[in-house]
Amino acid sequence: MARYSIKVGKVQYRRPEYTFISDQEMDEMKAKAKKILIQTAKKGRTIFYSDLAPKVSDAYPYQEDPRYSLLSHLIGELSLEAANDGDPLISALVVHKPEGGAMKNMEPGNGFYELADGLGYDVTDKTVFWSSEVRAVCDHLW
Repeated sequence: MARYSIKVGKVQYRRPEYTFISDQEMDEMKAKAKKILIQTAKKGRTIFYSDLAPKVSDAYPYQEDPRYSLLSHLIGELSLEAANDGDPLISALVVHKPEGGAMKNMEPGNGFYELADGLGYDVTDKTVFWSSEVRAVCDHLW
């Protein structure tokens, strides 16, 4: 069976091979994540990675290191599909929890900005780009 892959602009993505989860399970988790993110967008909110993960699957806990996090790959795939369809990057809604009560960390991880940069977005000022993308996602007619 062919691995999930997508090419958008200069970005070529191929889902990593996991030995502990099937592509069908990944697709089901991605569908759940998309539904939750659309509901979150309609409320004009963001969601923490650590809050989204158990809603998508409690079998595969969220890991801080994105190289090992299924969630990072799932939301990356969702944003690539959104970009391919001309929609805003829905993964903009998924943010880190603040550390020690500081609100400054309530932004997406570096993978979000790397993906956006690869898609040709201007991410020179990450906070400005991210906040405008959140507005675009929340204003979008899902």
